[in-house]
Amino acid sequence: MDTFEVSAPDVLAEDFGGEIVAINMVNGRYYSLRGLGYAIWMDLAAGPPAADIRDAVTAVDYDLGVATAAFIAKLAEEQLVRPRATAAASAAAISSAAAAQPGMPAPLLESFDDMSDLIKADPIHEVDEEFGWPVRKE
Repeated sequence: MDTFEVSAPDVLAEDFGGEIVAINMVNGRYYSLRGLGYAIWMDLAAGPPAADIRDAVTAVDYDLGVATAAFIAKLAEEQLVRPRATAAASAAAISSAAAAQPGMPAPLLESFDDMSDLIKADPIHEVDEEFGWPVRKE
């Protein structure tokens, strides 16, 4: 089964009531997932197989189903999710199908790297003892 989980501890994600903000601590990028992307993320975290999520969205709109599969592949490519190591506790209802509307925009993974140096910094170990934090050692 192609079930996924958040790539913790390298990825931190927070739900801001309709928007997921995920931070990849390895590459320093942070991401915004809203709309259908938010629903897909929540479904993946709940444990149903990616194919079931895709199929549920495809039943609403074929093109959205294709976009959903590409979106899930992009989440894996960006190393935000990985194949689930253990079985999900239970298969919850797939909320992506309820969020999908015929003709709506495809799910979007917005990526930002403007703070990557700060996110990747190790303020405990990468400081200059003479100057202290936040001066990074080079």
